[in-house]
Amino acid sequence: MSDAMQQQLSIREASPIAEEKGGTSCYLMMTEDGAAEPAGFVVSFYPTTASLQQTVDGTDVIPEKAEPLLIEGRAAARQVLYGDAWKAQLTVDVGDGATLYVERFGSKDSLSERELRRSVDDLAACVLKDQKA
Repeated sequence: MSDAMQQQLSIREASPIAEEKGGTSCYLMMTEDGAAEPAGFVVSFYPTTASLQQTVDGTDVIPEKAEPLLIEGRAAARQVLYGDAWKAQLTVDVGDGATLYVERFGSKDSLSERELRRSVDDLAACVLKDQKA
């Protein structure tokens, strides 16, 4: 991902998921510099099911039961984790074994549960619309 594209999308950090896989993971900050708690989005693309499964380490807090839904007509699953930091994690099947992963995170007081869910869904829909264009 070029520096110009990162700047255009307000991406603070973009790193390859795995050099040989060709995917990219982006970290989009939404907090002001010096804020006590970071908030933002993580957007990742996994070209194969195996590359997605390699990211699971089993040490995460137990999430709420996954909610099935459709994002831009594609099968998706969303999980929400609660604690001092709230996270909404969404995986979307983009075909041919590839998966889009979008996460929204922030401190528990920074946004409502409804905003958390809606914002992760909306960002995934925007990414998928851009992919079609």
